[in-house]
Amino acid sequence: MRSVEIGRWVMGPLKTNCYMVRSGEEVILIDVGFPREALEVAELLLERGWIPKYIVATHGHFDHVMGVDAIRRRLKREIPLYVHIADVELLARAGEALKKYFGIEMDPPRPNHLLEDGEILRVGELEIQVIHLPGHTPGSIALYIPSEDIVFTGDTLFRRYVGRCDFPESSCRDLANSLRRLFQLPPQTRVYPGHMEETILGEEMFINPYVKELLDRY
Repeated sequence: MRSVEIGRWVMGPLKTNCYMVRSGEEVILIDVGFPREALEVAELLLERGWIPKYIVATHGHFDHVMGVDAIRRRLKREIPLYVHIADVELLARAGEALKKYFGIEMDPPRPNHLLEDGEILRVGELEIQVIHLPGHTPGSIALYIPSEDIVFTGDTLFRRYVGRCDFPESSCRDLANSLRRLFQLPPQTRVYPGHMEETILGEEMFINPYVKELLDRY
């Protein structure tokens, strides 16, 4: 296993998990959800002299992307934002959703790179596999680091819960199939979800009641 540091911040009223992954001298961010907490992350980065190589959104919902521009402005860098190609339209509507639910008017960040299934991302010595997991949204992804037995699952899988699939753009059948694909990873893989605490993939496979219900139905 290579040397890796993972930081976690809980952002905004929906308690979205934002993660930092550092390997060697390189840093990336995952799911920068809300501006206020994003500024706290930016201050830490400035204090340590780190500039993120890129930011990844596990999907295009507003609570996973609307802090990106706050980071960019504070660090005075156009840090690239990566999102799956199937969530581009959802990302473009993230500002509308933020206004609808919280009355805050902001433009959504613009993506710089559109991800596809199977793409390999790099930070330091780490290779990160992009796994397309549609269901919660059309372009939901997981970020899997095989060398560390780590996967960032966004809103596809949580500790003892699963992502919602009752939104207009969601599909419960797709989510069930995505969970089946996710469970092909080694059972000891540590799961860092988009909300709530971390867990172990094998535990969720066997004792998560929502997983069982979804897989039995679809």
